[in-house]
Amino acid sequence: MSSLLRNKFKTDLLYEGDQIMTYYRRGSLWGFAMRIIVLLDDEDVLINVSRFNQIGIKSPFHGVSSNKLSRSLIEDFEKLETGALMD
Repeated sequence: MSSLLRNKFKTDLLYEGDQIMTYYRRGSLWGFAMRIIVLLDDEDVLINVSRFNQIGIKSPFHGVSSNKLSRSLIEDFEKLETGALMD
């Protein structure tokens, strides 16, 4: 999962623990901040994507796109597990 996040967001700015990964991109004048939290369980992978404005308030407008991104990450992770996704 960490290699998937690194390749998708072209970054090494990930915090990785035994069962958790987080990625945070700061907001700018033209874009919202984004936080991705991935929890790894024995059987499940749980993903939360949140977007924030410049003063740290969670965006009510990005729910659909955040949900789409988390589904895309899950699909890509499943492809990686089966070997169907190649760089």
